Amino acid sequence: MLIEAAHFLNERGRLALLQGLERGAYTVIELGLADVPRMGQILAKYSGADLADASLIIAAERLGLTDLATLDRTDFSIYRTRTGRAFVNRF
Repeated sequence: MLIEAAHFLNERGRLALLQGLERGAYTVIELGLADVPRMGQILAKYSGADLADASLIIAAERLGLTDLATLDRTDFSIYRTRTGRAFVNRF
């Protein structure tokens, strides 16, 4: 997700993002092979979902969060957590 976020930033924004990572301002969630089945479930359930969306959903589920900041308002108004909770876009 870091790469996707950085894609939308200018050079100054990318540098600020990296500095924030160095300071520990962000939580980094690692996804692994154990997450592949859940990714598959998300991609199968939502035809518009991509791997970035599925990754964000899995990270939110793992952290117990539903509040997100995303430009992807349409898709994230449809997506639900494993337990059926809706996401709230705070962006």
